[in-house]
Amino acid sequence: MGIKLEATCWNVKELESFKRKLREPILITAGYSNVGKSSFINVLTRSKVAYVAKKPGKTVSLNLYTCRKGCIVDLPGYGFAKVSRREAVRFSELVERFLNEIKVDVAVLIVDIRRGLRDYDVFFLESWQDFSYDCIVLLNKVDKLSKSQKGNAVKKLAGDIKSITDVSVFPISAQTGEGIDKVLLYLKERVSFEV
Repeated sequence: MGIKLEATCWNVKELESFKRKLREPILITAGYSNVGKSSFINVLTRSKVAYVAKKPGKTVSLNLYTCRKGCIVDLPGYGFAKVSRREAVRFSELVERFLNEIKVDVAVLIVDIRRGLRDYDVFFLESWQDFSYDCIVLLNKVDKLSKSQKGNAVKKLAGDIKSITDVSVFPISAQTGEGIDKVLLYLKERVSFEV
């Protein structure tokens, strides 16, 4: 069986039905809008299953992708979604409830290496420890930097992250595939995840 978009959950009323379709191990992707979450899902799975929008903030639901062994739940990106306050509260409640009710195996926080850690990234890194799952940080868009810029940015961000929590950090490019094999190997060894 290949990767496929199995389900979309728009509100808490749909959550029970959504949860029944989950397959272990469960990965979640989190991060600001426009950091490349959908592109990461596509390069990780070697497919075009996740829609990559031209404008940021298009994911306003939980999207479940099933894989050969496990699944990926793409959380709504934070920061850019052009939605009403009511809608923002709706998907905030949906994400919070989902995270409180599901046993996630690995949280994948994706950060744009050029932007560094921003407020919600720091909040996520501080908060994930309240849950009993692994967390990794992907520093995406390394292809947009020169070799020396990349080295400096990785060193700085790894230090910033280490000052908050102890997690594995992977520099990657969801555009070129750089670093993706290391992420796949980590996920396979850590939680037996297979695309």
